[in-house]
Amino acid sequence: MSYVSDESLLVKTKQVIFPLSIEVQNICNEIIQDLTNNKLAKGLSANQLGHDYAIFGMKLNNEVVICINPSFIPKSVELYIATEGCLSICGQSITTKRYKHITASFISINNVAQQIDLSNKDSACFQHETDHTNGIIMLERQIGVRGLQARKQMQRIRLSQQRLQL
Repeated sequence: MSYVSDESLLVKTKQVIFPLSIEVQNICNEIIQDLTNNKLAKGLSANQLGHDYAIFGMKLNNEVVICINPSFIPKSVELYIATEGCLSICGQSITTKRYKHITASFISINNVAQQIDLSNKDSACFQHETDHTNGIIMLERQIGVRGLQARKQMQRIRLSQQRLQL
């Protein structure tokens, strides 16, 4: 499977409406299959596969969990220093600060509202994938000067995209 690595990742995705369409069900199945087949991947967002929906999957306790219309609330201000990679930015890993403990909210593939507490790597993964649904890539979360440079570059690209839409 090839993953999208272009400016479309810098655009906030559309919220999913229930009941799920056949198209959205197929996207969820594609995410499950890709994560099951890729032993190294921890999470995968629909927009990385070229689909404009607020959906991602992540591995929790050796199972792929589909998260639709995700959000989270930090449980404390304590931060977790994470080394992150991304299927859409091959060969790069960065150091980020993420909330160490969060309450994650999402709708399951069966249209059931879920709230779960996550910590450490699982918390970082949920935040990384939620960023994807909000049009934010990991380079923007990088600590230090490189992160600042990436944020400025992404802001210029977003402004350019907005001008093209006018």
